[in-house]
Amino acid sequence: MLRYARCFAIAAIGTALLGGTITARADGVPGLRGHDHTGITVPDIKQAADFFINALGCKEAMSFGPFADEKGNFMADLLNVNPRAVIHQITLVRCGYGSNIELFQYSSPDQKTVTPKNSDVGGYHIAFYVDDIKAAKDYSTARA
Repeated sequence: MLRYARCFAIAAIGTALLGGTITARADGVPGLRGHDHTGITVPDIKQAADFFINALGCKEAMSFGPFADEKGNFMADLLNVNPRAVIHQITLVRCGYGSNIELFQYSSPDQKTVTPKNSDVGGYHIAFYVDDIKAAKDYSTARA
């Protein structure tokens, strides 16, 4: 439960810090409009989707798969993964407004299963904007 409170607190701090700033602009790539989604590889896609949908109230936008190339190099050429890697399922969830979260469940002969810490390369966290941090924490805690 502490991780929920920590994520909501980080989001609240970010909102306060950004409160007086000018709207962000993308001045780099011509035509860049913003961030669409972030992909996360999870060990159990049903459990991950259940958390986002039932505990947080996100909506499943789409789900599809599997993808594999049993004899060729499609997976290595397109995704820079082991040629025998399999994406069992991809589920995209939308959590209110903003960018989406794309959940992947892979298996691969060379797959690492150690979860990185936030300080490790590849570590990550997700933060959400909420109107009432206590109400958001209470809601997610009750449903987790």
